[in-house]
Amino acid sequence: MEVKPKKNLIFLHLPKNGGATFNALLNRIYYKEVVHQIRLKDKNTLTTEDFIELPEKDRARIKVLKGHMFYGLHEHLIGPSEYITFLRQPEKRILSFYNFVQERPNHRLYDKVVGNNMSFAKFVEEMDTADIHNAQVRYISGLPDADESLMLTTAIENIEKHFAFVGLQELYDESLILLKNYYGWGIPYYTFKNKAQNPKTRKIVDPKTKALIEKKNRADLELHAYIEKKIIQALEKTKSLDSDLYKLNLANKFANNRIGLKLLKKFKL
Repeated sequence: MEVKPKKNLIFLHLPKNGGATFNALLNRIYYKEVVHQIRLKDKNTLTTEDFIELPEKDRARIKVLKGHMFYGLHEHLIGPSEYITFLRQPEKRILSFYNFVQERPNHRLYDKVVGNNMSFAKFVEEMDTADIHNAQVRYISGLPDADESLMLTTAIENIEKHFAFVGLQELYDESLILLKNYYGWGIPYYTFKNKAQNPKTRKIVDPKTKALIEKKNRADLELHAYIEKKIIQALEKTKSLDSDLYKLNLANKFANNRIGLKLLKKFKL
């Protein structure tokens, strides 16, 4: 099923929150002619400025903008826009990020982490990077260098005013059902993308490291709790949730099978 959104849809892809999987889903749902991806240009640079500098006629065709970006790019699209994104518990997100860095030799942190044989505990303790310090409120607030309190307050204001939906990675399928109902999508089946192939640290995080993660991510934890409450309330009001989740689970089994995926595409589900 391919559609064109009524409003510009901006997917704020927060790193290690299931965004690559959701990106692939959006590519299937929307006509490729209206989709624009913010990509990594090199280890430290995104194509954000390239997008901003596009002629107005080229920006006018864009109805779906997605990628790693800070809130605010709606100002460069033509017509009304709304955002969507997914949050994740900081401990799981940072652990996933650590594993991801170790598997990507071209990642900007690879040499420092792998070259120094850095443990997860040392990674959390010593790395001075926004990726592990309230990263989610930095992106959503659009104020990457502000203090913790201002980032959180602004992130919530942005969500209330400009976000159609914020889901949770921990309630991924349930979030997709809510999105399906909001946008009128078909079954939002998916296959996992960008998932760590060899997670090295699935063990329980030690209490000291866990406490440090919580200290460095107080705003992200507050925002996650705020959204979790909203998601649970929305799910309680959703009719046929169990039936929709069953259909999604069944479609996902087909999607992860070559023949099954062909059938899903044939019937444009």
